[in-house]
Amino acid sequence: MVVKGIFEEASTWKTIIEALSALVKEIYFSADESGLHARAIDEAHIAMVDLSFPKEAFQDYTCTGETKFGISLTEMMQIMRRAGGSDSLELTVDENKNKLEIKLKSNKVTRNFSLSLLGDTSGEEIPVPKIEYNTVITIVAGMFKDAIKDAEVIGDYILLETTPDVLKVAAEGNTGNVEVTIDKETDQLYKYEVREDSKAIYALKYLSDMTKAVSSTDTLEIEYSSDMPLKIGFETLGGGKLEYYLAPRIEGSE
Repeated sequence: MVVKGIFEEASTWKTIIEALSALVKEIYFSADESGLHARAIDEAHIAMVDLSFPKEAFQDYTCTGETKFGISLTEMMQIMRRAGGSDSLELTVDENKNKLEIKLKSNKVTRNFSLSLLGDTSGEEIPVPKIEYNTVITIVAGMFKDAIKDAEVIGDYILLETTPDVLKVAAEGNTGNVEVTIDKETDQLYKYEVREDSKAIYALKYLSDMTKAVSSTDTLEIEYSSDMPLKIGFETLGGGKLEYYLAPRIEGSE
């Protein structure tokens, strides 16, 4: 079995690893002729990440069958921090050696790293929540990230509330409160569909981690319903897709 992927810019893979490691310490990738896929739940079982990275997102991609391999994201991130801005990246799964071979190339210099693959790959596939959302929004990421930062000044949880006309982002703390109101007519909203007024509370730390990897100028897809899991998605560098699911905090719970 051969799995090999080449990135013209190592920063593409670095961004993906940063986004995944925001929630989990290790992850298992499924590889086939179409590309790489990965899905994992955080230790607290509050959030899930779902990655789809098609072969077209690579400069070159080879996979001779179907396989599954796991890596430590913590260790992978340490290696990727050594990548320079002009480095290209080559990843090769060597199942015989139980290693992920990593090559960083720049200015006729090649640096070779290897990372041990994780053990048992027989775990059951994690299902994606099947929810028909009442609110579906596409927003400029920077606007939503700014609202998250405003909320972080005040509290640990964020309240999302949508009506047919406005999106409200609010937070309360021991010393005060904040509310950001975004009118549906703003040019920062590319899509705004509200079938039913929706309201839910989510942990700010998770939301902050989930949106770190998306550029402020890119778009963010947000879907939720009252007291239901939040879905956030965005395209990665290279044309992949990252989606996160975050469980709501039910008022009155700890």
